[in-house]
Amino acid sequence: MKGARIALLIGVLTATLWQARPHLRTITTSFPGYWLVAREVMSGTPTVQLYDTDYLIPRLESHGFPGDRMIGPPTLALTAIPVSGLDYPAARTAWLLGVLTPALAVSLVMLFAPSGWGGAGLAIAFALSRPVEANMAVGQIYPLMLALHCIGLLGWRRAQPAIGGAGLAVMILARGWYGLLQAFGWLVAGRPMGLIWTGGLTAGLGLMSVLVLGAEAWGHFLFVQVPQERFEETALVLAYQTWRSLALHLTTFHPALSPNPPLVGLGPWLWGVGAVGIASASAWAGRRLRPGYDRGGVGFAMWTCASLLLSPAAEDYHMVLTALPIAVLWPTGRRAQITILLALPLLLVDWGFDRPTLLGGWRSLLAYPRLYGVGLLWLAALDVARTLPQKET
Repeated sequence: MKGARIALLIGVLTATLWQARPHLRTITTSFPGYWLVAREVMSGTPTVQLYDTDYLIPRLESHGFPGDRMIGPPTLALTAIPVSGLDYPAARTAWLLGVLTPALAVSLVMLFAPSGWGGAGLAIAFALSRPVEANMAVGQIYPLMLALHCIGLLGWRRAQPAIGGAGLAVMILARGWYGLLQAFGWLVAGRPMGLIWTGGLTAGLGLMSVLVLGAEAWGHFLFVQVPQERFEETALVLAYQTWRSLALHLTTFHPALSPNPPLVGLGPWLWGVGAVGIASASAWAGRRLRPGYDRGGVGFAMWTCASLLLSPAAEDYHMVLTALPIAVLWPTGRRAQITILLALPLLLVDWGFDRPTLLGGWRSLLAYPRLYGVGLLWLAALDVARTLPQKET
């Protein structure tokens, strides 16, 4: 078994390095922002100033990078501090080879190794997939987020809320959304200590970050950026593979992004009804999927899928998080395996769905393969929950 895990680790590392190889020194749109804001924080720049596009974009452009905004909690600015002292090419290489590749490889081995050769095949396929390549191309942090999800899953499987809450708290502080529904899942499952630990650790670490980042930055994020994001027209961009994006695309007119919505005017209703339906069905299933009793972690996988479905934005690189529900659901039986095999092409292949011909009318339904793939995984988790015995043993 140990030899098989080592062989799997070598295979996943090789596949991941193959994905990273063309991007070791290239200019991208995500990591330059992480690197620059980390440098600004280390130089004493007030973090709230980094939310000012008039301040941040010229600094990015002066380094030869495309202008971009800082989107996320102030603690996101701490992410790249370990490599902030390096020049950009060296920082980029160190980030891909020293942070993203190990995080992804260890996570995939932890998740898929127990499933034998089938799991090994899935792990290698995932390491060679479009979501992984997208993370490497722009230096996104979602391999790290997957590792934090694995910590959350470990706490769930062992019914240890302190471990689970630690993983979820860091996820929330890094991205602000992922981790929230999994914490709520502890409460739904009748284990409120998971939510208490997550909330306590998030608050404690957040208060500690105020010493470095300042209270004004947190105030801007919570009371300015978060409300603004609800009305961002970028939700209509086809790259955002979420229920919100699809619902708004079918119902909201925009001359460039949604020129012919077939259900115009129903945006808040369609979006809201769908979101309530996903949350309600997850809550119904979550009552059965209790940490400790649900030793496979199906409940945690289900809430991870719900997080992706209901996320404000989920691009290709977010889909690396689907490795967790795939690994958790694969051993649960033939029905789940068939569903996963149907979902894999939708999730892992580069379909090129973000194109103008799919912007208008009912054709836009063809532009959301990632959303449908995540939806299939979510339905598989609900199906497994339905078959579990109701009595806790």
